[in-house]
Amino acid sequence: MTLKKAVNWQSLDQKPVDVIFMITTPEKGGEQHLQALAQLASFLGKIEVVVKIRAAKSFADIIAAFVEPAAENKTEPNSNGYYDVVGITACPTGIAHTFMAKEKMEEAAKAMGLTIKVETQGRGGNENVLTATDIANAKAVILCIDKKITGMDRMNGVSYLETSTKDVIYHG
Repeated sequence: MTLKKAVNWQSLDQKPVDVIFMITTPEKGGEQHLQALAQLASFLGKIEVVVKIRAAKSFADIIAAFVEPAAENKTEPNSNGYYDVVGITACPTGIAHTFMAKEKMEEAAKAMGLTIKVETQGRGGNENVLTATDIANAKAVILCIDKKITGMDRMNGVSYLETSTKDVIYHG
């Protein structure tokens, strides 16, 4: 739902909230809501999606805001078989910020014409895990983390940039 008058909330950007979502799951359904929340956060990290939601006049308009256009896939390795950039994202709860940061890293790499592979260490476990070869052959390694991550031994002898998920979400 959209609100006619925004309300103060503990939002990441410290701005009042004017769009609210409700996620429902079965009583004995496990943790599907976490996956839904991560996907929702990923969409809402895109300003064009939020603009479409705010302008929606019907439920169909809202659904259309969540349809992603086909995009060029820059998450494949280069012709040499390696990625230009590799990274790991992780936040304390392993839901929204982990996946929003991954998306922002991918958007920034695409804008620069670079290939990228991002490992997420989220609530559902580690996904898209970086190999030692991925790390050793990348031009840049970025750790976008707000907590201790697993597999730091892979970084021994490797130069990397460490930053927060919030920094990547706001500054790509």
